[in-house]
Amino acid sequence: MLLYKTLKCQLIRAKAYREIILLFLTVIFAIGFTGFLLISDITQESNLEKTKIAGDKIIRAIRDYHERQGRYPKTLDSLVPEFIDSIPSPKWGLRRWRYVVKENYFELSVSANKGDYPILFYDTEWEEWYYDD
Repeated sequence: MLLYKTLKCQLIRAKAYREIILLFLTVIFAIGFTGFLLISDITQESNLEKTKIAGDKIIRAIRDYHERQGRYPKTLDSLVPEFIDSIPSPKWGLRRWRYVVKENYFELSVSANKGDYPILFYDTEWEEWYYDD
């Protein structure tokens, strides 16, 4: 009988230890995952800002081209090397600029994915960057 009680106590303790360990691992995972999400958001925000800075360099070159040529360049490569040394890559999303020339304005943007949303684009009328998700 004493052996039975001893074994029963050991099994109860072992089960309690397993539950404590499982709870501890769950808490550690939750903290780690939350930290990952926070770092991911900070990194994305930083990459958006770096992309805007790179885009501003391109926009200055496009405007200089327009002033000198009286029209917008057909491609971004038309700016190199006279108006800009090289086209800086976006640090966000697909990391590819989308440049479209319209009759009286241009569009410069970068998409987060192939579905085009979210998108970071430059509004030539307001002369500001917008993030549209």
